[in-house]
Amino acid sequence: MHNTGMNNLEFNVLAIQAAKRARANGISQSQIAAALSVSQSQVSRVLSGVSKRHTRLVDEICIYINNMHEITPSSVLENSEITDAIASVWDGSSGHAHAIAEVIRSLSAFEKTSHIAQSKNDYQEDAR
Repeated sequence: MHNTGMNNLEFNVLAIQAAKRARANGISQSQIAAALSVSQSQVSRVLSGVSKRHTRLVDEICIYINNMHEITPSSVLENSEITDAIASVWDGSSGHAHAIAEVIRSLSAFEKTSHIAQSKNDYQEDAR
């Protein structure tokens, strides 16, 4: 358990605020689940306040929701994991930059496919 010293009321307030931010920014529970590689039902439990413990997943969900509407070119440049990955494969040419950008953009299609697969898994999990 991730212990932050929060009581149940504080945790419920945090969960409800995160859920409101997600709705306000058009972020679905399925989108959060796919991005964090968890089930939609886990996300639902956290955002509804049903989960009574403050876990790492709660933190990850809150971070994801907060970061979704704040992604800018400068925030991307501040992310060392992204910049290091690009630096490790880019040869410096504009043609190669274009190719890397296309690969990165193609990940959005993969994410949409992941949402479908996650929904199918959630359905099968719920059917059991």
